[in-house]
Amino acid sequence: METKNVYRIGILYLGMLLSLATLSASASTWSRNYIYTNTVSNLNTQIFTNTNTNTNTSTNTKTTTRTCTVNGVPTDCTTGLPLSATVTNAAWNCPERRYEIIYGKYCDHRIKTLRFRPVKVRHAYDGAGFRAGTGLTQAYGVNDNGEIVGQAVNSSGEKHAVWLNIGPYYFENHYFSELGTPRLTSSARAISNEGTIVGESQPSIGATTKVDAIWHSQLGGFALLNALGGNSGIATGLARTSTYTEYVSGFGRWPSSVGGDGKVHGFVWSFDGRNRVVERIGAAGQTSRANDVNDSKMAVGYVIRSGVKNAFRWYAGQVHLLNDYGNFASEALDVNNNVSAKIVGYATDAAGRKRAAQWDNGVFKMLPDLPNRANSMARAITDGGDIVGESGARAAFWRDGKAYNLNALLDTPLKTILKTAIDINRHGRVLVKGGDGFFYLLVPTESR
Repeated sequence: METKNVYRIGILYLGMLLSLATLSASASTWSRNYIYTNTVSNLNTQIFTNTNTNTNTSTNTKTTTRTCTVNGVPTDCTTGLPLSATVTNAAWNCPERRYEIIYGKYCDHRIKTLRFRPVKVRHAYDGAGFRAGTGLTQAYGVNDNGEIVGQAVNSSGEKHAVWLNIGPYYFENHYFSELGTPRLTSSARAISNEGTIVGESQPSIGATTKVDAIWHSQLGGFALLNALGGNSGIATGLARTSTYTEYVSGFGRWPSSVGGDGKVHGFVWSFDGRNRVVERIGAAGQTSRANDVNDSKMAVGYVIRSGVKNAFRWYAGQVHLLNDYGNFASEALDVNNNVSAKIVGYATDAAGRKRAAQWDNGVFKMLPDLPNRANSMARAITDGGDIVGESGARAAFWRDGKAYNLNALLDTPLKTILKTAIDINRHGRVLVKGGDGFFYLLVPTESR
């Protein structure tokens, strides 16, 4: 065994010497190849430089595209409509409100069961400037947090802007928060999810007009916008982008004292936390009103054309007239936050009847009336496409082209008839007015 091992060791030693000789010869060859490889490496470096150039070109192209996007979705710079008609993903369809952590619902959420518990809106007790049982004289909007704004008569007999919240559980114990200034009439028209409120207020005691106003923490709590400088106007709608820029829609008189034509014009007021910008809607000499604005800064309302109201959508500084039945009155009242924004309102037909209407990508569509009911109007639409309004003096709810009478969807009977639905929030809460003069919040039974 030992002799064989010695023999094997000798063989291994000889192999090692041969390997070293081979490696020595290979080293020379490898050295020559190294020079060649360097040449290839330099060539590859040139190719890599070209690749960087292509990448930069692509980046520049994307930057250009972003100048015409709505939160990452490519759109037509003029119309604001998406370049692709195949965008169906919910998170892309309403990108500003993709998901709400508190409530756990997506922006296009829709309640599954159309059943509601009616909650009467009234002040619960004596105090805070109002008597117990006081109702709203006007209610205009409800945000996604269940906060309602409007107007009520306080204990001094003055009509003031008010705010209240109807929480998810304590339906009967709500109370009004006073927003008005003593001896000045005011009203709150819209509230954002962040708590900004807009509306109108008398500018001074004895003034015969009201001025567009805002309740905003960064602007000193309460301030008169007076967007068009005429000391006359109303702020009607609110929106906010993901970059915290706020938009306010409204209308007011554009006076000659500031170079105006003396007519009423719609406007969009913008505030990014530092700068305030006002954009007037409509050509000089053309009366217009803006009723609402969405998170993409698209405003809707009407302009007077040939003496007749014509619904419009305003985007990127341009007024786009919406189709209707012809030379008859039409008006856009609300617009949702979809990239392909949906607009609702009414259009008057040849017989003089108001018909609830929807405009989808500018295409006019009539919504059905309730059975045996005429004269309809669509007042509000969610990102999920649910619509509320009235049909034949009955509060109506539209979904997927079908009309429902909200009076027939209550889980608790009322002694009054719900006449009109004013607003709806993302969670399916509907603000309505009853024939008894009180306002009600319809809370979806499934949300309880």
